[in-house]
Amino acid sequence: MRRSAAVLVLAWVFLLAGLALAGEPATPAPSPRPPSAGARLPVGPPGSAPPGLGGGEGTAAPAGVAALSVVVVTDEAGLGDQGFNDVAWEGILRAERELGIHKDMVQSRSQSEYVGNLNYAAGKAEVVVSVGFLIADAVGRVAPAHPDTYFVHIEGDIPGPNVLCFDFHGEQAGFLAGCVAALFTKSGQVGVVAGREIPPVKAYLAGFAAGIATVRATFGKEVASRILYAGTFNDPVKGNS
Repeated sequence: MRRSAAVLVLAWVFLLAGLALAGEPATPAPSPRPPSAGARLPVGPPGSAPPGLGGGEGTAAPAGVAALSVVVVTDEAGLGDQGFNDVAWEGILRAERELGIHKDMVQSRSQSEYVGNLNYAAGKAEVVVSVGFLIADAVGRVAPAHPDTYFVHIEGDIPGPNVLCFDFHGEQAGFLAGCVAALFTKSGQVGVVAGREIPPVKAYLAGFAAGIATVRATFGKEVASRILYAGTFNDPVKGNS
């Protein structure tokens, strides 16, 4: 029950961190540490924060009781993506300050590392935070092998009793971006350089196109759009080209 309550608290922190990120620089990930050990914290009545997991700035676990151990596993974009990976790490930093957790991170450099990194993280943490649509399949394969570890996944729908998923309506952000681009273009042309051609990116682009169509229908402004896929999320040179 302690882990269940802790996961809900951490998930709330991740969402708040996403609202507060606003371009703050990512903090470098620490080097691997040995897993926490010791007694487990009790859980109070429903709606209350578990001891050592809440109660204000700088709260820490009581003496002799292990802090909740949490490891973030990034997708191939890694820290500095100004997206989900940075948001997850900012949430972890806030959880460390306010909840007294023990934090760590594993950065994935390619999709071939996902399963190994997730297994490593699950072997040392009570909660594993996985980030991005591309890593979702690997989480679905790894989570059943670690029933005592909770997986908090951002962007994707993964079934399982120990998996908690969060998704975002990217099409809504895309709609607003499309409206702004269409309203302010002077040439009558707008463009998008997208990453990989995957469902969440397609959803964003669908919203972008709907925003342009809304401006066209509302203001009678003709705007042409062009969409290009870079085929990657971590190659700025290719994106610039």
